[in-house]
Amino acid sequence: MGFGVSEVVSWARLTTSGVVGDSGKAVDVVGYTIKSGGTAGVLSILNGAATTAPLAWADTASAVSQENSKTLAYPIRLAAGCYASFDANVSAATVFYRQMLT
Repeated sequence: MGFGVSEVVSWARLTTSGVVGDSGKAVDVVGYTIKSGGTAGVLSILNGAATTAPLAWADTASAVSQENSKTLAYPIRLAAGCYASFDANVSAATVFYRQMLT
């Protein structure tokens, strides 16, 4: 998949768990940041548009009280859309993604 005019490459900054990109459409997650408080927080990437969607990826912040960034070597393809869920120890998360416009 190239970076043609039929795709959007973007990011979503979330302060509460929620949908990334257009709900229910396939999305490729290419990286993320986790901003944690005094305890390492957990970010879960789900394949779907709700908290009941199957887990595709989970990561714990490597350092507390700061923002932790991760660029993935290979994108995570989520055919049913992307829902980012995180626990109370995460104050914000940014998910970097690409998604088809059609």
